[in-house]
Amino acid sequence: MSAAMHAAMHAAMRTVVGGLRRLLGAPGLWLGSWGLMLVIAWSAGAHVEVVVSALLGPFDALDPDAMVFAVIDLMRLHPAAGAGFSMAVLGGTVTSALAWVVLSPLVIARLAGHRSAEALGSRALAKVPAVVVQSLWHGLLRAVLMLAVVMAARSLPPLALAIAAGLAWLCAGVALDATRVAVVEHDAAPWHPRTAWRGFVRVLRRPRLLIPGVLLGLGQLATSATILWVGLAGFGGGSPWIPRILALVSLGLGLWRIGIVVEDAAADA
Repeated sequence: MSAAMHAAMHAAMRTVVGGLRRLLGAPGLWLGSWGLMLVIAWSAGAHVEVVVSALLGPFDALDPDAMVFAVIDLMRLHPAAGAGFSMAVLGGTVTSALAWVVLSPLVIARLAGHRSAEALGSRALAKVPAVVVQSLWHGLLRAVLMLAVVMAARSLPPLALAIAAGLAWLCAGVALDATRVAVVEHDAAPWHPRTAWRGFVRVLRRPRLLIPGVLLGLGQLATSATILWVGLAGFGGGSPWIPRILALVSLGLGLWRIGIVVEDAAADA
């Protein structure tokens, strides 16, 4: 192994471990974010439960496992009912996404080492508009990236196309983290689309960010799939704490990814 490769691997390991250290140094952030996620999930679940009850009506005495398929059949046979159910699920998803966008400056500031409530509050509130704008610019760039990947890989088998699109989506997620960190902690141009573009460029030029970020994103997807499987397999009878603990793990992986980006940016400052 050459000296340059050894140095690159050492730098990558230092960045990954540094990101984990930042996460473990902020247990209140981790647990507080988890609690907020549970509240949002409970609110969305209550809404979905009301819609499902209205859909099933007098058939709510069905076996819980059969209720899942009954709801699917009702959605297929009655589009209006399906639209109501879909809107309930979509509403919870959008609420969660918006909450994460608004709270991301606070998350980044805490992982960057700010501890006092005054410092965290002032920085988080001041950077929310810029983070929102950059998230919108990033959304446009991500859409262009996904379109380019799909067009370039459209001749591949469906599985290969899905893998390519999924990896592109995960890479874009790491780029979004890099953009937000640049805005919150390093005073990057808050309104210009070039800031979002530079987030993509930075990540693509730095395998020590891209590779662990994508791997942690895959871990989050695997954890989310496990939560879904547990929810369906134990519908009506499983312990609610199993998916809750899995959600805590998934959140930790996401915060670790942000911590890695913060660590890398701090090393360049």
